[in-house]
Amino acid sequence: MTTTSPCLLRCNQGTRLRLMRSYGCSFGGGGYFVSSIIAHMFAWLLKHIFTGVTLLTSMGTVSYSITPPPVFKENLVKHNLFRYKHHSPPLVWNASLQAAASHWLQRCKFEHDPDRRWGENLYMIQFTPYTSIPKCATSAVVLWYNEVKTYNYSAPTYNHFTQVVWKATRHLGCASKVCPMYDSRYLVISCKYWPHGNVWGQFKRNVLPP
Repeated sequence: MTTTSPCLLRCNQGTRLRLMRSYGCSFGGGGYFVSSIIAHMFAWLLKHIFTGVTLLTSMGTVSYSITPPPVFKENLVKHNLFRYKHHSPPLVWNASLQAAASHWLQRCKFEHDPDRRWGENLYMIQFTPYTSIPKCATSAVVLWYNEVKTYNYSAPTYNHFTQVVWKATRHLGCASKVCPMYDSRYLVISCKYWPHGNVWGQFKRNVLPP
């Protein structure tokens, strides 16, 4: 049976920390799988991948791959399913963003990277012997996306959802780390996005309704 645990989330431009409930991410629950829509997404990915190569030049020396590490495979799939729903191109896994996320998490603090070259979504959940990091990585995306329920397309403001589906974003890299925090152990996940989203004045053309 999948358990439900408290987790902490923080919006990706520095809003206040708040307590939320997460989807289960322990062993034993149903996972998330790719639907038949993957064939359309694959064609879509091929269409946009060369655009990504050009965009990367302003980041300097980078490396990226279509295939993420196994722990984040479903995380990338879930990102792209949600993006497809909002008419945004699929993300390509970026090893340089993954490395940046991993480097930032070495501090074991639940706070945002001040480097504004990329966007970032954060997730944290108490770590137990039953915690499945791949399931938590997927649950994080679902939680971020579910903030669509409070999004007003007529009066937009940023949250986790807007970065997930931001149309101009092309690259994703995530990392995780188990940290001793708050008198316990917590799994912290950082996902970084490039180009970053949540730019004031650009919401209407980057966050589209389904």
